[in-house]
Amino acid sequence: MSTPDFFSGFNCDKSSEAFYSLVKNHFLALLGMDLDYYGADYSSLTFSINGVVFKVIEDQSDGYRSYLGAIEFTDESDSSFFRTPLGTVRIEAEDKAERRVYRLVDTVDGHVWLEFGTDYSDDYYPYFIFSHFPKGTRPVSNDYKLE
Repeated sequence: MSTPDFFSGFNCDKSSEAFYSLVKNHFLALLGMDLDYYGADYSSLTFSINGVVFKVIEDQSDGYRSYLGAIEFTDESDSSFFRTPLGTVRIEAEDKAERRVYRLVDTVDGHVWLEFGTDYSDDYYPYFIFSHFPKGTRPVSNDYKLE
């Protein structure tokens, strides 16, 4: 089974290509692992897991369409994350006709803390999504099964 890659192939300059590829591969290697989650910030499209801040980059295709473009490490964020983890999460990939997203799912109760990716529900105008859900604001993951 291959690792789902929902990134659009963000158009960056050649000098940055290796960096974005490295970060994407690092992020994809984390799929399925248990990680400490410290929060997310919609205004800067950042989130923190295991003390590392990731920034998600939107690929604005043509002004009407947008996609999940790239992901990078950052230490230049104005975001404030919690000092202690909000929970332990597992990164999951959801690949459906209408949505291709990554989700950070709580390993204890299946709560979806964060989703980001591309929504294709309108085939002609797909759009980038980055949504954080504090506890109590979203149902648990349908794919998560308590043991």
